[in-house]
Amino acid sequence: MKTLFKTIVGSHAWNMQRPDSDVDTFEGYIVPTKDILSGILRQNSHFTAGEVKDESRHEIGVIVEQLLKGNFNFVVGVCSPIVEEDKYGYLKKLRDITIRNLAKNIYHSTHGLAIHNYKKYFINNVNDKTITEADLQKKTNQIVRSLMFRQWILKHNEIKYYNITDQETSEIQYWINRLDEEYKLSELPEKPDPTEFRNFLYKLRLDELDDVIEKHKYEE
Repeated sequence: MKTLFKTIVGSHAWNMQRPDSDVDTFEGYIVPTKDILSGILRQNSHFTAGEVKDESRHEIGVIVEQLLKGNFNFVVGVCSPIVEEDKYGYLKKLRDITIRNLAKNIYHSTHGLAIHNYKKYFINNVNDKTITEADLQKKTNQIVRSLMFRQWILKHNEIKYYNITDQETSEIQYWINRLDEEYKLSELPEKPDPTEFRNFLYKLRLDELDDVIEKHKYEE
């Protein structure tokens, strides 16, 4: 397996980190094309939680599929403003493709997750004394910034990272409503055009296979 790129996500990507914030990384890797064709390896995702760093690692095929589905976390991972590694330039190519093919389906996971977290933290567990005010403020900021991020895409067909100050809980419902409104008004296509994504993945698999073939020729 070869690492293709790595970005920083989470609060650091939004420039909202605090002194006690951990670092969240998003990494794309590729498994040998030969192994995929022979059925030895599958495309997977791996998550590791640490005391100061949380890591998410995804095979490039998984990343492409999730981008086509409009998965918010993968759009942020690929388009993060903080790039830690892009040794081969594949991240830049995939980022450009993603930005050219933004679509309305980024709404669906956003809307559902926002409502789920709103109910979980601010309605169902309103009397839970183990949840501190700091926890609620952090969760409020996370929900609001994600809603703002998506509504901006739906309205302006571009990506913008918001550095927001502490939000009131009432802002969550306001931004849920804004997101619903922008979804109805958006002129974006419902889904991304898969052509560029598929061509990117196809060429990347071939490049990886060619590298292996050349390496074996050299060793012989």
